[in-house]
Amino acid sequence: GEACSHIGALLLILDKNTQYQKTTCTSLPCSWLPPTFQNVPYSELAKISFATPHHKQCRSEQETEDICPQAQKQARKRIQIASAEELETLYSSLSKSGMPVLLSLVPGYSEKYIPLCVKGVIPHPLTDLFSKEHLNLSHDDLLLKCEEVFNTYTTTQDVAKCIEEQTREQAQSKICFQQRAGRVTASHLKAAVCTSISKPSQSFIEAVCYPESVQFISKATIWGVNMKNKHTWSTKVLLSNITSIFQLQNVG
Repeated sequence: GEACSHIGALLLILDKNTQYQKTTCTSLPCSWLPPTFQNVPYSELAKISFATPHHKQCRSEQETEDICPQAQKQARKRIQIASAEELETLYSSLSKSGMPVLLSLVPGYSEKYIPLCVKGVIPHPLTDLFSKEHLNLSHDDLLLKCEEVFNTYTTTQDVAKCIEEQTREQAQSKICFQQRAGRVTASHLKAAVCTSISKPSQSFIEAVCYPESVQFISKATIWGVNMKNKHTWSTKVLLSNITSIFQLQNVG
């Protein structure tokens, strides 16, 4: 077929180039950007300094200060150790601002960081029942183990009340997701009834066992979470003006 002449010229140049140049430039050591140092002596890794010029300068200045103790005293300011009263004021201010992790190590403030399940206020999550030994059990033995745990697991009315009080924030409460793990709640009851017993839905299993990672989020739910406090407060103000005996509490 017909072709433009520049295609034939390009093929001819490529053919001649391969005849005269057997080795390409990329097959040889870098020749267009030669290294700055031609002869670099080999050394052990521990003896090689990878510090930047700025860090080398700071290190040199530090060594100069070590040589001249008088100059070091003038450059550094002496910081006084805080007294017990000052530390207590600091800890008290931090405690009022929230739950900073620093206070979890301070005696007198660390008690509220102890998980409620460790204190015995609420039961341990069902996920704590997991054991690697159960992975080696057969299906029948695993069912017997589940039945054994089910028959020995009890929840009193007081514990149920504590769980209800601690999970009223629902999606905003981590305890709510911990206590829901492994339980078929009202929102998953229909899926539990409709799914197959021999081969249950994987999404249903994930929603029951890992509720914190499987959450339903939409524009409507986001709007409801953001506007909940505003409408709750406006409703309380409106009805409080009508009657003095009106009370409004968050029940989840």
